[in-house]
Amino acid sequence: MKTHPPIDALITRETSKRPYRELFLARYHQQQWTAKKLFTIGIICRDSGLSPDKQWYYCASVNNGTFLGRVGQPKLKKMSEELLNCRFSPDGRYLLGTEHFSGGIIVFDLSRNARAIVIAKPSLDATSHESGWPFGWYPDGRAFWYCQGRDSEVYFRVRTRSWRSERLSAREARQIPLDWDLLDPRFWYAMPVPEARTRESTPDGYYALLPDYAYSWNHRFRLRIQRYVRELPHGEESHDSPAVDRFRYEVLLEDRGGRSQLLVRLDDNETGIILPVAVSNDGKWALWTAEPPLNEPARRAVGVSSLRAVLVNVDTRDQQLLLNESPDISGYVSYLWFGER
Repeated sequence: MKTHPPIDALITRETSKRPYRELFLARYHQQQWTAKKLFTIGIICRDSGLSPDKQWYYCASVNNGTFLGRVGQPKLKKMSEELLNCRFSPDGRYLLGTEHFSGGIIVFDLSRNARAIVIAKPSLDATSHESGWPFGWYPDGRAFWYCQGRDSEVYFRVRTRSWRSERLSAREARQIPLDWDLLDPRFWYAMPVPEARTRESTPDGYYALLPDYAYSWNHRFRLRIQRYVRELPHGEESHDSPAVDRFRYEVLLEDRGGRSQLLVRLDDNETGIILPVAVSNDGKWALWTAEPPLNEPARRAVGVSSLRAVLVNVDTRDQQLLLNESPDISGYVSYLWFGER
């Protein structure tokens, strides 16, 4: 494939009446953007998402609760007074969530007028500012797992046919943060941290952070961002002036057969934080976002900068910077993915 697959994006545009914003579903293909308006949103969203089939959109606010909208219908409908952290099922039929401040598990059946099904009630004694329970979908969308609290070792699996919770064995629970198909971030929330492992490729004087992933829709490939942090003597780093030469990055393309290829290796003189975005189903194209490096004058002047979207041809390693704005609607591109299934 000489040209990349279409790239879909959610784009927001401010209106003259704050906090109202317009949300667009856009497509970037053959160097051109096209877009259609989805909704006008009048709340500040802390969490949001579009279903894989692009038929449903949800957004959640601290002060206003959680809303759901069907694409093609103009208004969002409130489905909870609480701030819910949610993930759509891989088939787009369900929306699974947990209350941000008190946990619990609730699922909405989108094929039945978003009927709410309470799987586990929220905790009455939650004390943390962020107490949502970890959960995630299995890849066929017929079941999901959840954990009763951030520090709990009690895990359950729920099948959508019966909605009954069955406790996982300790071995099954340990596999959750290691299983290839369960690590797609589109389908989990607050993934538990696996046991620490030392990477053989860790540079001397550095330690490895947990990797970030982005998957192809068919789960044959994934993009892995591995970040390394240089160990500094106590008190050497200033929070007001972050140290350059502190981070190193590896961008790798992996397949489910265990093969891995290094796409690029960078340090923080060349880039800021890198985050994976998407991989095409044939493994020929990759998307990631990156901040400008700390030593860029514009970055130093403001302290922060918007992410740059980088499109990469895996075979040639050619890179293209995508526009941060769609010229047709002058909006900010927030979410990107390859528009193929």
